[in-house]
Amino acid sequence: MSTDDERFANLAAEISQLVTGVQTNTGQIRNLSNKIGTDRDSEALRSQIHSLTHTTLSQCQRATEQLKRDLTPMCQGMAAAMRRVQKDRLVDQVTKVAGDFQEVQRLVQAREKEAAAKQRREAGGSGLDSLFDQQQQQPAQLVDADSPFRLGGQQQQQQQQLDLQAAEQREQQLHQL
Repeated sequence: MSTDDERFANLAAEISQLVTGVQTNTGQIRNLSNKIGTDRDSEALRSQIHSLTHTTLSQCQRATEQLKRDLTPMCQGMAAAMRRVQKDRLVDQVTKVAGDFQEVQRLVQAREKEAAAKQRREAGGSGLDSLFDQQQQQPAQLVDADSPFRLGGQQQQQQQQLDLQAAEQREQQLHQL
C-alpha cells in the first residue's frame, strides 16, 4: 500500500468515526429532547443538549471540511477510481447524518418553544389559561409584558428569552452548515 493510499485510508477512517459520533450524538439529543417540557426538564438537561449540539455541529463541520479539503484532491485521475467510490460513499453518509442532525435540532427547538408556551400558560393557574391559549393563536399581543396583569416572574421571562435565543442560535448554526 502506497503512502497516499495509507493517508487516504486514515482520513476515510477518521471521517467514518466522525459520522458515527454524529449519529450517536444525534440519537442522544433526540432522547434527551423527549424530556423537554416534562417534569424531568431542567437546566442541566438543556445544558447537556446544548453541549451535545455544539459537539455534534463541530463533528459535522470537521467531517465536511476533511472531505472537501483533504479527501477530494486525493481522488483525481484514473488511478483513484476506487478512492472516488469510497469518497462518494462518505459524502452520502455525512450528508445523511447532517440532515438527521438538522431534523433533531428542529425537533429540539419545537419542543423548547412548546415548553415555554406551556410554562406561560401554567404561570396563570387562575383560570387565565384560555387567555394564554388565545395569545398563542392570535398574532396580536393580548397581555403586555410590562403590564401589572402579567403573570409569572421576571426571572421566568428572562429564562424563556434565553431559551429562545439559544434555539435561534442553533438554527443559525444549522443554516451555516
